[in-house]
Amino acid sequence: MAIEAKDGTFFLFTNETANGNSPAMIVKYPNKTAIIKVWGTWAGADIKFQTLAPSSSPEVWLDIPNTLGNTEFTQDGQATLLYLVQNEQIRAVL
Repeated sequence: MAIEAKDGTFFLFTNETANGNSPAMIVKYPNKTAIIKVWGTWAGADIKFQTLAPSSSPEVWLDIPNTLGNTEFTQDGQATLLYLVQNEQIRAVL
């Protein structure tokens, strides 16, 4: 599970240095949007956010576009993810 700070902030990656998937977190708040912030030393990396397709076997993860229509970050930034569903799982992919 992702790390949750006291203020409701979730940290999906902290000090990640290799490609991979973060632990999934479950959306447990009534808003359908989330503010996503990414920062660090990029060194050519990118990061995107995904949601688990319901009832998929094997698991199918779908990219989540932000309000700008982008699915990947390549530098420090902030964006809003829209249309998140209560109790769905999301993850970050480096």
